[in-house]
Amino acid sequence: MIKVTTASLNALRESDLPLAVFAFEDGGIAGAASLTPKVRKAVLDKAKSEHFKGTVSDCVTVFASDGARERRFIVVGLGKRKGFSPEALRRAAGALSQFARKRYAVVAVLPNGEAQALAEGLLLASYRFEEYKKPEEGVVFAEARLVIEAAAQRAKLEAAVNRAALYAEAVCLTRDLVNRGPSDKRPESLGAVAKALAEGHVTVKLIDAKEAEKLGMGSYLSVARGSDVPPCFVHLVYKPKGAKRKIGLVGKGITFDSGGLSLKPPQSMEDMKMDMAGAALVLGVFKVIERLKIKAEVH
Repeated sequence: MIKVTTASLNALRESDLPLAVFAFEDGGIAGAASLTPKVRKAVLDKAKSEHFKGTVSDCVTVFASDGARERRFIVVGLGKRKGFSPEALRRAAGALSQFARKRYAVVAVLPNGEAQALAEGLLLASYRFEEYKKPEEGVVFAEARLVIEAAAQRAKLEAAVNRAALYAEAVCLTRDLVNRGPSDKRPESLGAVAKALAEGHVTVKLIDAKEAEKLGMGSYLSVARGSDVPPCFVHLVYKPKGAKRKIGLVGKGITFDSGGLSLKPPQSMEDMKMDMAGAALVLGVFKVIERLKIKAEVH
């Protein structure tokens, strides 16, 4: 996964990094307050000459002056203004991440208000599951630098980037666990992943079959009898000081579902390694919950 950082406007002006801006299908360039109207118009006109339409995920590169020097601009489509949402920006940022993947090592980006959605899109689109294969060749994109256009924006922008990084870390752990082969994520191995998350205000308890029987978990144990692998029930607790409310998260953790009363047909079994995605999501949350400083007790 790439890094998303922040950089000052002066640092941008002293560099020759490609600069990404976003534009609407039915309007001009969004945000980019540090660019004069003349520069924004020139960039957009050149993009349109390269058949840029501004539809979601449309990307083109053009050379134009930023007011101080000639540089490469990457113009990314946001779709129509009406109905625009953080999710549209997240998807556009993902398209930028994919576009830069084998082209540029570092890209500067002018944020468009929703900095957290922007950073999430950049990060999540750079995810790859490579536990079972060699890393893809030719990938050079390593960092996106969100430009701080005004000093008053710094704290808010940096907080948004940090929060996005935590969200992406949680999502990517979830994706890794879901993508992993079923023979590599038996109940005890998921239990081990959970145990590794115990720190600070997070505690983890693993309940084996013997203890589950004492607790009267008959329904759970009846499902577990369908496998020759012993079950592992995981209870994670995040309990910060002063928490005044409780939240419960329940994630299904069947590591491979071969069927109920009858076996599933082969085509229906192919993605059953994903039947533990609910549990993977909970583990993803607990991976970052201590750093998110949630003010609630979470089970």
